Amino acid sequence: LAEAIRRTKLAVDSGMALSAAMRLRSEFNPLMVSIVAAGEESGTLIESLDRLANFLERQDELRRKIISAITYPAVIILFAVFILYILVTVVMPKFSTVFTGMGIQLPKVTLLVFDMSNWLVTYWYVPPLVVGALVVLPVLMNRNPATKPMIDRAKLKLPLVGDIFYKSAMARSNRTLASLMESGVPILKALEMTAEVTDSAPIGEAYLKLRDSAKKGGSLGDTARTISVFPIMIAHMMKVGEETGQLGAMLDKVAGWFEVELDEKVKRLTSLLEPLLIIVVGGIVAVVALAIFTPIVTAIQAMM
Repeated sequence: LAEAIRRTKLAVDSGMALSAAMRLRSEFNPLMVSIVAAGEESGTLIESLDRLANFLERQDELRRKIISAITYPAVIILFAVFILYILVTVVMPKFSTVFTGMGIQLPKVTLLVFDMSNWLVTYWYVPPLVVGALVVLPVLMNRNPATKPMIDRAKLKLPLVGDIFYKSAMARSNRTLASLMESGVPILKALEMTAEVTDSAPIGEAYLKLRDSAKKGGSLGDTARTISVFPIMIAHMMKVGEETGQLGAMLDKVAGWFEVELDEKVKRLTSLLEPLLIIVVGGIVAVVALAIFTPIVTAIQAMM
């Protein structure tokens, strides 16, 4: 970034406009360049840069909220799976050898756990490959333009976290559109750029539909009412913004509402997952413990 700023300064020193100089560097995305260009054209460059800084700070805060919501359960689940894997592949085979030598009748739950343990010892490479495929495959599909729309739609339908992805995308897109409009970017270009930076194919397509309707002179609020991605509240706020000439301010309020909703959703999800994960992990430990201690109790009773 420091190198990009130095290069930009040299370009400005040579007589190039700031937005044109920024356009030469990949560190500055088209949204940044458009806001700066609009500020130059309207003579409000300082206000545009300040608005851009606030926008980027809010986007970073939103991204950190999403990461914090996903990291906690992911770490707990991975740790539980790792411990269970070690328990079943290292500890259980030793108990299996001991119980087989004792010649006692084993309960079904013990036989089931031992069978799973023997299978994992033989095919130890299968679980890591499956987990790796489940992690790597969606990432590769998300980077492929042909399969990304399918992944984006699937993310919005995921239980628990699907609503988080939806609210974050709506907050980001409405904040982007509001910032572009308040900076003086033409509405058609602002809608197109919002669709590009939304990072969600269904929501991006919805903004392109708004752009196509606006090209024909249609109302954004009336069009949003016919698109299922937009809640009716957004359609009403767009309509009010168009009628009062404060569409940017209305969209900014919508983005703020989604951010508040997202914050509450993350808090509720965290408070819900903590006891849920404890129950799941505890249940797994209980099954393994039952499989081990039941034969031990049976052997003690037989000796008595």
